[in-house]
Amino acid sequence: MAELIKLIAPIIISLELFFIAGTTGYFSQKFSIGVFVRTTAIWSFSAFVLILGSYIGVWAKSILMAQSSWYATTILFAMAVKYIYVSVRLKKARNTINPLDNAGLLILLLGIGVNAFFLSFAGGLITGSIIPYIWIIPTLLFPLAGLLYGIVSEKLDNFRIELLYAAVLILIAAIILNNS
Repeated sequence: MAELIKLIAPIIISLELFFIAGTTGYFSQKFSIGVFVRTTAIWSFSAFVLILGSYIGVWAKSILMAQSSWYATTILFAMAVKYIYVSVRLKKARNTINPLDNAGLLILLLGIGVNAFFLSFAGGLITGSIIPYIWIIPTLLFPLAGLLYGIVSEKLDNFRIELLYAAVLILIAAIILNNS
């Protein structure tokens, strides 16, 4: 059951990338090479951080051994609390970040990087193995679909999907604690 986090981490990051790319498409309102390059940069960075976090988690498991599941569940719970906070308190601020602006792009890269690192780090810490590279493919397909969705959108949707992320992470943390 702990292997589930290796699948959940790329899915959560893929959905986050969908909404970031959707916002990018909404602000640009047309497809261009520059918009595509920005979307690809966000994807490349998040895929790199997912893999890096997974490797570091596997390395940390070799050091922590017996306590690794406790550390991993603490990280998952902290990520769940962060997602709840983002959903409730930063609802409007999230939609004002313009990914076409350099500062907005850096803020989004930092946010997605932190999320990707800690989710994949927890996965490596729990399972002792890295995220399979094939699972990184959805992290490419979702932002491209999000970009196209954002370009054709009439208004900027404000989904509260972070609450779902939080619920899934808390459930996985509870399963891990129950099994350890």
